[in-house]
Amino acid sequence: MYSKSVFNIEIESKQKIYLYNSYTNSLAEIEEDQYKLYNTAAYEQLENIQGWLDMGFLVDERMNEVSALSSIFESCRYEQSLGITVAPTLLCNCACPYCFQDKTPITMSTEIFNDLTDVIVKKTFEFRKPVHITWYGGEPLICHLQIAGFTERLAKLIGCDMIHYSIVTNGTIYNQETMRTISDNTTIDFVQISLDGDEQHHNMSRIYKNGEGTYQDIMKNIPLFLEHCNIVSLRINTTRANKDSIGSLLQDIHTRFGADKRIVVYIANITTSNPNVGVQADSCLTREEHENLKLELAPLMKSFGFDTGGYPQWCRGCVYTSHHGFIIDPAGYLYKCWDYLGFEQFQVGHIKDHEKMYGSPVFFKHMAYNPYHESSICHDCAYLPICVSECPSQRINPFSTHAKQTDCETKKLQWRSNVLKKIEELQAMGCEVR
Repeated sequence: MYSKSVFNIEIESKQKIYLYNSYTNSLAEIEEDQYKLYNTAAYEQLENIQGWLDMGFLVDERMNEVSALSSIFESCRYEQSLGITVAPTLLCNCACPYCFQDKTPITMSTEIFNDLTDVIVKKTFEFRKPVHITWYGGEPLICHLQIAGFTERLAKLIGCDMIHYSIVTNGTIYNQETMRTISDNTTIDFVQISLDGDEQHHNMSRIYKNGEGTYQDIMKNIPLFLEHCNIVSLRINTTRANKDSIGSLLQDIHTRFGADKRIVVYIANITTSNPNVGVQADSCLTREEHENLKLELAPLMKSFGFDTGGYPQWCRGCVYTSHHGFIIDPAGYLYKCWDYLGFEQFQVGHIKDHEKMYGSPVFFKHMAYNPYHESSICHDCAYLPICVSECPSQRINPFSTHAKQTDCETKKLQWRSNVLKKIEELQAMGCEVR
């Protein structure tokens, strides 16, 4: 006997009914006669019942899908792959007023770089999978020479093909020689650069230490970074102060770079997830306001050729929930989320004794997080596989303005909109959604 999947979501468009399953990501148009059978639990009379089972719309009635996904989530936690975020310095050449880093005047020593290299080499040969390293800070490219030297040494030990980088930078520092050295020895999947609204608003918050704005320097450097990486991801930070300027910013990006598919734009939100953030909670958009802003901007982004959000995907977790991943600060201390950099109470170990991380009480607290547990407020939500209760740090972080914001209706509307966009794309190509 069968039952409906708890992850089925019904979507109507142009007087047609579609089923989307948030775990399998299956999408199908349901004919009216089949929908009546489905809706009255007359499953045995459905045409091609095996297709319904294969797509996940029907399951064995004995199946507890949430428990099954909880088990899969736990197994994914122990996947043998290594994702590391490295902050070679917490220093920065800018003085953004809302920055949460404490600017401790320390950069990663050669000794710590060597200890990190040893861990990466050991784990890479153990897992036989590429290591994914995100450079973070502070401003990581202050240490561009150290990063280039580290990359050359690591490539000689494990091979260029086994190293994938991403770089989170303010976009103001570009050195052609060191960027070429890095890109010659690794794959730079993407460079992320943040913008804070149009030039006027950006230059009020993303400023150099002398008070000058950074907007024009960033725009000049974007095509230079593109010479070395696959994607430049432009994170547009939104607040109550700059939200009305985002349209002008999108226009400027399009004017400068056209519809270059290597440039990805996404609308982010400033939050007080860290007590050092120099911004008041009431200046931040609520989660609902942020999602509404994305919906409002979607038509303009679409007209410029920017992606307005991809087809939903089942979320497997992040470094926070991963057994093997970690974030390392300049002194070699390890954490499970970059929001926690510099906070002693969130340290899970040190790179010199990397294996001791697995016995840390703080580490086990992170490993206990599972959005599919029955105690989760999201336990019965059909969107859970693509949301997993969102960012775990945001959920349980006592400093976060979003920790208690559980009104997810706007987020669900965004996902439904993305599924509808996929339906429209398939219809435009003359494809049946089956």
